[in-house]
Amino acid sequence: PFEQQPTTFQLPHKVTTSLYDAGSPEVEQTTYVQSTYDDMGNVLVLYDSANDTTERSTYYPAEGENGDDGTEHCPPDPLGLVRRLKSQSTEPGEKGGPVRRTHYRYVRVPVRQNALAWTFDRTYYVQACDEISEEVVDGNIATLVHNEQFFIVDHGAQHGSLQRETREQDGLKETREFTYASDDI
Repeated sequence: PFEQQPTTFQLPHKVTTSLYDAGSPEVEQTTYVQSTYDDMGNVLVLYDSANDTTERSTYYPAEGENGDDGTEHCPPDPLGLVRRLKSQSTEPGEKGGPVRRTHYRYVRVPVRQNALAWTFDRTYYVQACDEISEEVVDGNIATLVHNEQFFIVDHGAQHGSLQRETREQDGLKETREFTYASDDI
């Protein structure tokens, strides 16, 4: 019965693409993308034969997660779902090359007070706030880019909007401050 099917049964597990040369039908190139999923339908492993890379993803648990220092890396999901990307790595194939990894963190943003009536008792939403991209070569880890976002949490008209964004790359740090104004009509 349909109800007993795994949650991922309609997701593509292998997609094969074949290209042909109209002038030379015997010339064919076939590539494929193969995916595995967790029970929630999140992609865990994706292999792409066209460039011989493997992408691996991990996700925060539905109950959230704190770091070793006790700081909240990901709040509990308000709907109880596993869907927040924790890390993603791209690994080269046989020809070698660096491994690229990206780590993600999330923050609670409280729901604006006058919006609580239609949020179904959810008091906050989860927003991405931190992204660190790294490269691993011969076991050595180098940070390529570090992005952070901060949000307005004042329950005013711009509540939840981006307040500040920082980007650090190649030893240089860029900070953008955002201000908002509304037209009185």
